[in-house]
Amino acid sequence: MSTEASENASNSSTKRKVALITGITGQDGSYLTEFLLEKGYQ
Repeated sequence: MSTEASENASNSSTKRKVALITGITGQDGSYLTEFLLEKGYQ
């Protein structure tokens, strides 16, 4: 593996997953939030 490819692979694993949930409340919002947290989103 080239140095550039290795750096790209390591950088992609350190990127954060971020989700912004708007316009949803109650049970649906709660389920969506739990689902995204389990998938590694912040």
